[in-house]
Amino acid sequence: LLIALVIGLTNCGSDGTGPDTGGNSVSISRTSVTLNFLGETTQLTATVRNSKNVPVSGQVTWSSDAPTVATVSSNGLVTAIGNGQATLTATSGSLSATASATVQQVPTSLSIVSGNAQSDTVGQLLVESLVVRAEDQGGTAVSGVSINFSINQGGGSLSETSVTTDSDGEASTTWTLGTTSGAQNVTALIQGSEGGKADFSATATPGPATAFSKEWGDQQIGKNDRPLPEPIKAAVKDEFGNGIAGIPVTFAVTDGGGSINPADSVTSETGTAEGTWTMGVVGANTLTASTAGFPDLEFTATAELYVAKADLTISSMAVSPANATAFQDLTVTATIMNSGDFTTGSAFDVQLLLDNVQTGNTTVSELADSAETQVSFDVGRLASGPHTFQVVIDPNNDIDEHDEANNSVGRSAPVAAATELVAGTPARNLSLPDSMELLFNLELPSSSNLVISTSGGSGDLDLYVHHGPRPAHRDDYKCQSGSPISSESCTFNAAEPGVYHILLFAWDQFSGVTLEAQVGGDPNPFNIELVFLNGGTTEQDDAFRTSAAKWESIITDDIYAFSFADSPALANECISGQPLISDVVDDVRIYVSIRDIDGPQPILGRAGPCYIRGLSEHPIVGMMEFDIYDFDRITDQGLLIPVVLHEMGHVLGIGTIWDRKELLMNPSAVTPSADTHFKGPHAIAAFDNAGGVNYTGGQKVPVENEAGPGSQDSHWREAVFNAELMSPFVDSGVQNPLSRITIQSLADLGYGVDVTQGEPYSVPLAADLVSPDRGPGIDLRDDIRIGPILVVGPKKRRR
Repeated sequence: LLIALVIGLTNCGSDGTGPDTGGNSVSISRTSVTLNFLGETTQLTATVRNSKNVPVSGQVTWSSDAPTVATVSSNGLVTAIGNGQATLTATSGSLSATASATVQQVPTSLSIVSGNAQSDTVGQLLVESLVVRAEDQGGTAVSGVSINFSINQGGGSLSETSVTTDSDGEASTTWTLGTTSGAQNVTALIQGSEGGKADFSATATPGPATAFSKEWGDQQIGKNDRPLPEPIKAAVKDEFGNGIAGIPVTFAVTDGGGSINPADSVTSETGTAEGTWTMGVVGANTLTASTAGFPDLEFTATAELYVAKADLTISSMAVSPANATAFQDLTVTATIMNSGDFTTGSAFDVQLLLDNVQTGNTTVSELADSAETQVSFDVGRLASGPHTFQVVIDPNNDIDEHDEANNSVGRSAPVAAATELVAGTPARNLSLPDSMELLFNLELPSSSNLVISTSGGSGDLDLYVHHGPRPAHRDDYKCQSGSPISSESCTFNAAEPGVYHILLFAWDQFSGVTLEAQVGGDPNPFNIELVFLNGGTTEQDDAFRTSAAKWESIITDDIYAFSFADSPALANECISGQPLISDVVDDVRIYVSIRDIDGPQPILGRAGPCYIRGLSEHPIVGMMEFDIYDFDRITDQGLLIPVVLHEMGHVLGIGTIWDRKELLMNPSAVTPSADTHFKGPHAIAAFDNAGGVNYTGGQKVPVENEAGPGSQDSHWREAVFNAELMSPFVDSGVQNPLSRITIQSLADLGYGVDVTQGEPYSVPLAADLVSPDRGPGIDLRDDIRIGPILVVGPKKRRR
């Protein structure tokens, strides 16, 4: 709506001598305003000026000649009251200014008054009219608005499709449902508006039953004493062809013997009832379907003589190794099964096709019904590129079978290009554009210390190395080295013999790089560096050194060193008292502080990583903090070593980076008391080997889900593991073994480990969960460091 302001001026005059403080004119701040809805306001300001057009003080009063249209307050606030025009006047003494105002509502929304969510029979007029209300922005009804009604779904008709709103802002129409059962929909729109819309829904139910017909399965051909290939279906429908649910239908065999299952059925939502018809004698078979109010339906079928036959199928087929390179020999295996009901009667051939050309053949002995056998083809090495294998049973159709169409299965087997790397012979001057990969294979004939490294050149590459079958993606390689330059290394002490897959990834374009494999050198061990910010007694400090030595004996392989030189870690960012970090860390640095936290209990201490590598997510820097009063107590209880060993495990990633590695499932912090578990395959196998193979309490490996924040989702489940070191309770009076389960969980995090360092442990039976020798112990709940884990370096996993 437009309010036009027509300003009138009245001159009082001045003789031009002395200060001019008298008013000469009045003006209003705006010449037009727009009020689109009732209750909308806008502010006007009146100014009194002297003969020199300088504002002077003066009392101003406001008035409206049509307060049912617009009112104006003493300070010039205009409020829309009703549609129409009004003249607003600002007066100061004998001076005044006037403005004319027009108020016209603009409809912006539609609301449903009645008629929504009705239900009736197809083709019927709904009892309630469809009524909408047009409203302006302030929620006031607007009359005289054109509303368009249209059917969007289901068909049918409307009594009116264009209606003008009445004095209450309402418009209505009546709706006759379409002839298709189910959901139907009508939309109401304000004409010319994109925002004003209302949707009506209705449910159309089928009408009375008018037809009973054969829907499916008539005149089939089957075998005697065997079910027909397709079910028998009869349908009950209304006059418009809508299926009617809930109608009883009875099937009965009338000739030829045989059976129908079920004999008594009820129509589904589609109006059909069905049964499986098993043939009787050879020749003609008949069956009737009946329902109340309609003549019976007769289905016919022909039964041929059934002859027991073999039916050869391929139940499984595999190409190994998966994701092979051009330097690996391939093997194709397949399981052949006779799923028929008769022996093959004789031996038969099985062929292997490579890229549609026969490359292998083997003969399988006579195979009894329900028996299976495995065939294997040694293919050797293939050129890089896409390949397909196909296993074909009985290619000459010598065996009489029920079905010949299921005698072959194919598999694609892409082979990646790779270069053979020989230990001691570097591959030089390597280059690669951004985001590309280079593959190498190294054959290690016997166990030895192995270091694979890159050096020199320019740019930024990442090194990935994996022993065994090549993973489909580099994120799943065991060793991942990703410093921000081209110098990378992966170390395998006492490396297993076999093929090592090496992948160079160009984080940024690189060139002039050398790749080298060194075999037989001195082992490069995993190193834990301890920095005591606030030490304890000699016995207490030695407990940290002893624990570090234990973890160093468990983790076998070195991790690439990380330099903070280009991006130092701020002081106190990991733990209070920690200095600026700007040097090289190899492999993990732990800051230790034994100080007064809160006096005796409740907080014993906290530990965890602060900085992790951006590629492998292995910790670089961590902290261990203990309350001096509680630390003295556990020293007196003889629990110093297991407590420190436990907390150091958290720094290495146990329970603290599980979620980052996508190994923690159903976290209880999200769903209290959920079946939280660790899904690492190495830990699961160790859990089974320790007696957990018959565990029925949920998924494996069970993780603590009841102990509260700081403990749940980060320890093994106390109710299952009892005294194991990484449960949230360190027991006194008994050993707290560091089990192979915990060690193998580190393997799932990507560490190289020596499982022989595991201490004897078995998953307790339910009756043994509470040991009679168990003392008060130490509750380690809430022992996880509070604070962010920072990813250092620019690299994160990306696919």
